[in-house]
Amino acid sequence: MFLGLSLLVLGSGLIFLFTQTTWQHTGFLKFNEPHSLFEGEFIDEHYFQRVGIYGHIGFLDRRNMTNQNSPSEDGWVRMFEIHDLRHEYKSILIKLEFSNDRKYLQVTKIIPNYNETTECFNLDMTADNLKIISDPSCSKTFSPSTKTHKIIFKFEYVSPTNHLILGDIRYNVKGTVNGSCEQGLATEDPITGNSYIMVGNFTTALRYYQVREDFQNNGYMIPGNSTHTPILEFYSSQKHLEDITSVWKTGFFGCKYSGSVSPHQDSTLSTDCDV
Repeated sequence: MFLGLSLLVLGSGLIFLFTQTTWQHTGFLKFNEPHSLFEGEFIDEHYFQRVGIYGHIGFLDRRNMTNQNSPSEDGWVRMFEIHDLRHEYKSILIKLEFSNDRKYLQVTKIIPNYNETTECFNLDMTADNLKIISDPSCSKTFSPSTKTHKIIFKFEYVSPTNHLILGDIRYNVKGTVNGSCEQGLATEDPITGNSYIMVGNFTTALRYYQVREDFQNNGYMIPGNSTHTPILEFYSSQKHLEDITSVWKTGFFGCKYSGSVSPHQDSTLSTDCDV
């Protein structure tokens, strides 16, 4: 009888341990605090808090041209947080527009049937290290002769299934090349898992990251240390971000992450160059 009671207590303890605790990517055990009868709120807090889609824009990489297809650790731009796409909106579009001389970049986030916001940046490509200066008033207007390059991403969320525990995000990308609208071509790096997109001669990479708490309230880029000029810097996977392979471990005792580290392209997703 004592043995049976001991086994019952041990079994109950193990059930509690495996269902009410998780190993954080920091290496510590965390007890889950139930928020409701369902697990949705816990899933949001544990797997999607501060997680977003980040892009690496190839022509902004000041390294040797042969390295531009391998994103540097310090060259990421935050597009948006996954939470917005999962709960707030059905789709999100990101439009990148840049002048032919590569000195001006305009980023527009479009939420269909809701709103549209634009941010602008002056680019100093002459320095050894690229200098990015915010232009809050978007003082430079593109004319037909200068506004020659445009890349449009459209993202949609796929709800969880038995095979997609956390759901998925699909996207399509198109761009204007020499005045014509072209479909972007995407490949997935078998080593890093990054999605690489080619539109004409321009490369972009996508990856999921979780921004660290100290930097969570920033926008596309992070303000620099200058007090006089609004100089910005890219997000760094070493200084500002946590790799998603650590954040999205779904098993106990830190089981190996087996999901995707970047969204998946779906060329059937309706996308228009004229947005």
